[in-house]
Amino acid sequence: MSHTYVHLSDIHFGQDTGAEVVIHNDVRDCLIDDVSMLSKSWQHDRIRGVIVTGDIAFSGKEHEYDDAGIWLDKLTDAIGCERASVIIIPGNHDVDRGNVSAACSLIMNDLVSRGYEHLDDFLEDPADCDVLYQRFSNYRAFADAYSCPLDREGRWSSAHRIEIAPGKHLSFVSLNSALLSSDNDRLGNLVLGARQRTIPRRPNEEIVVLCHHPLEWLQDCDEARHYLYNRARVFIHGHTHEPSARVTQTPGGHDFLMISAGAVVPPPSHEGYTFSYNLISFHWDHDDNGLRVTILPRSWDAAVMHFVRDTKHFNNVDSPVVLRCPPFSVRVPETTRRETGVPIDDVGSKETLSYDRELTGGDAMDNFSRMIRLRFFRDLTTSQRTQIFIRLRTLPEDWGEELTHNIQHQLLRNILISGRQAELEEAIEDVAAQTQHGSVSPT
Repeated sequence: MSHTYVHLSDIHFGQDTGAEVVIHNDVRDCLIDDVSMLSKSWQHDRIRGVIVTGDIAFSGKEHEYDDAGIWLDKLTDAIGCERASVIIIPGNHDVDRGNVSAACSLIMNDLVSRGYEHLDDFLEDPADCDVLYQRFSNYRAFADAYSCPLDREGRWSSAHRIEIAPGKHLSFVSLNSALLSSDNDRLGNLVLGARQRTIPRRPNEEIVVLCHHPLEWLQDCDEARHYLYNRARVFIHGHTHEPSARVTQTPGGHDFLMISAGAVVPPPSHEGYTFSYNLISFHWDHDDNGLRVTILPRSWDAAVMHFVRDTKHFNNVDSPVVLRCPPFSVRVPETTRRETGVPIDDVGSKETLSYDRELTGGDAMDNFSRMIRLRFFRDLTTSQRTQIFIRLRTLPEDWGEELTHNIQHQLLRNILISGRQAELEEAIEDVAAQTQHGSVSPT
């Protein structure tokens, strides 16, 4: 069985001005047409979803994510997958720099200048964490809608795990390389920290790491590389605006594949870049006993004004690539598999996975619950969500305080795990209808 994804990066909604708005919207529409065509002819089973490795927005503003959501709906509809089947991570342009206080700037500059070793001490304090994560407020709401919430304690996170073959799994681990993104973003300045780079290693499981920045942008590049080389098999990133792929032999003799999508819409000030994206397919190769990764790079051809196969940037890697997978070569007894907790509820950030586990009692949220969450966090305003909580009697009728993001999560979880999905869906439909007819003024 193959698992194929459209890999996008650096979409940059909100970057466009003047004539660029028309040009870039046309490119995005042509990308949807291209994906629709490929989804009908792709020989590696159906396309299951979309991976976006950061910079969805250009300035981290709410209206930019509104536009992104509309476009992603069109893209997933063209693919024929669920609208919620999107995995996203943040990039440096997903930081709302207008929401950065002077104190926050001082803190980030201090952490950058003192070195990455001090980040994890800083993250011990929840109030300090809030200072950093307030810059992602608009991104957070958007990411929550796609069941890809940021871990607000500076850890790696994961909410997506697939079975690649009987007893063999791939887990997608998300890193936030934009955690210290500021006006001082430069090569070698950014930091992951020990909490993020210490990704897990499990028998019968391989790791695909999603990160916006390439490793060389990190202060703790060497430390991160040691973990990645020994714990992961594939590293997918964006930011460089230049599509590429290469296989590295690690010191331990393992295969390590690095993939860049380029940029859907690169900044116009950078000459030489073009519009690009990838299709990536993961498949277990029984004959070679390895993970087969097929990459179909697509880039814009100005002569035909459409996307075509990219024959320029991927010449150094023959696709498909078959990667040797040490975790898959060791048979794990059934008793060990039960004890180590192979299901997804033992993988990833505590918040994400406890939410999914409580919601369904299984490996992940069902499609209905994922779609409810998508609509609730992406398509409704905070005041509309509060209105629904009051209607469903999870808040008193006279409630007048602003709800924090954490409280909204908790209240939604309580509704869903209590079996009130139908009531919730009806309330969402009613609020949406009221808004459409002008009865509710979004805030």
